[in-house]
Amino acid sequence: METLRYAKKAQVLLTVQQFNVLQQVARQQKKKLGTVLREAFARLYVERQRDAEVDSACTRLLQLKAPTTDWARFEKSYAKRKYDRPT
Repeated sequence: METLRYAKKAQVLLTVQQFNVLQQVARQQKKKLGTVLREAFARLYVERQRDAEVDSACTRLLQLKAPTTDWARFEKSYAKRKYDRPT
């Protein structure tokens, strides 16, 4: 497993209930609290930002009116990527 070097530190204040849930999730997943928080943040914000950038690029490609041998398949693939992924 690759060891990451973290460059920034953030302090997070949680309610007692939030902290208890965080501890429970960490125990269930056998992970440290910080790891659970980083993974949740990555899923919620980093991956969504990347997905939005991909969607934007695909939309711009569709607007090009570029010739393709199978445009319907490309549009279907784009729609699947855009609408069938978990949130």
